[in-house]
Amino acid sequence: MPNSTGSEVRKVKPQIIKSLRDLRVKYKKRREGYRLDRYNDLAEGYHLASLMKKRPEVYEKFKELKYWESKKKFPKNMATSVMMYVTDARGTSQRQMAWKYAVVIRYLHENEGAKTHTVAEKIVEMGGISAIYEMAKALNDSKKKVNKSVKDRGSRNAITSAIHDLAQDAQITSDEWDSEEPEGASKPEQTPTITVEMNAARYGRLMGMEIGASAKLVVTRLDDRLALFEAEKVRIVKG
Repeated sequence: MPNSTGSEVRKVKPQIIKSLRDLRVKYKKRREGYRLDRYNDLAEGYHLASLMKKRPEVYEKFKELKYWESKKKFPKNMATSVMMYVTDARGTSQRQMAWKYAVVIRYLHENEGAKTHTVAEKIVEMGGISAIYEMAKALNDSKKKVNKSVKDRGSRNAITSAIHDLAQDAQITSDEWDSEEPEGASKPEQTPTITVEMNAARYGRLMGMEIGASAKLVVTRLDDRLALFEAEKVRIVKG
């Protein structure tokens, strides 16, 4: 008796790739046509990317398509790569536009409650790709700012709050805002991550701080290339 899971994978694999090929042809034919139709195509492409994300073996097949043979670099983000393929992006400006499509559609799904079938209308309703991209960029920038006030943290103590905020600030949570961004695109400045190693006693002092208190760390750099330090002293300062 054949393995049902394996059979399912074999069926899904050509379906996703075939759907992407068909979508690419459809988009190319009406590139100069009605914009809602083109936005619907992009939304469908993003949906197919989300399906492919759950099927690594399908993604490997996708990367073997002829379109990628002339490309020097393959995007790290799956949605960006699908947008590039569907729109047949060739030059830097077209690759950058494909990247923006991925950013915009992700923003609509995660922040505006858009579904695949409502993305196109949302894009028009909210002022177009460029306008929504600026909203997404502003949201990303706001997530990067360290919250300096720790007074209204409830049960979370000051140092835990600060460490949490710094950890969030050191990363860009959306996949689109990373090194796969096409050359020539304006990329938000990223804050470096600082790692401090300490023994259990010093760590205990930090975690036991009261809300409103602050700490001074005396550290030694462990690596000239990385922001890696070892804490020698921990001084608690009352607020």
